[in-house]
Amino acid sequence: MGRHSPEDLDRVRDLLDQVAHGSKPAFAALYDETSPYVYGALLRLLRNPQWATEALQDCYIRVWQHADGYAAARGDPYGWLIGIARYRALDLLRAQTDRAGRLAENASDLRDAAVVPKSPETETLTLIDLEQLQRCLAHLPAAQRECLLLGYYEGHSNQELADRLHLPLGTVKAWIRRGLVRLRSCMEGP
Repeated sequence: MGRHSPEDLDRVRDLLDQVAHGSKPAFAALYDETSPYVYGALLRLLRNPQWATEALQDCYIRVWQHADGYAAARGDPYGWLIGIARYRALDLLRAQTDRAGRLAENASDLRDAAVVPKSPETETLTLIDLEQLQRCLAHLPAAQRECLLLGYYEGHSNQELADRLHLPLGTVKAWIRRGLVRLRSCMEGP
């Protein structure tokens, strides 16, 4: 990610290596160094400070548990962190969508329930948006949907997806790119 100097990237890689070996001070330093960046990405994705904070917390729990999964040879540590953050954000969005679906089953309860808090930050992320995302995902070809969900929901890199699915890296990248284009088109459509 172009905003980080080589020294910053090396420092974060070193901290991740120490965290993988169980260093709590390194974890605290990693959090201090990277969490503002990760939180900003989550806030842009979720558009809700409370949800972004919750996803950030979940993200760093996963980082603590799986720091040994980061391989410096595979790329930027910030990219790895953002992949985990996206997974946590999508998990949170799915939980909200499931909750909304359960509420919608009983229309009288829906009128009384505060489904999404009304605030300038959250009004843009409505239940309709979540339902539309779910519908749009369902319309993607299975291979594109699987690549997108594994990449964004589970935080796998393109190379990890290619290895896991036994496909060429270029095919995985193309499926993800086409899937994102189709999702965007579906979400912006009538």
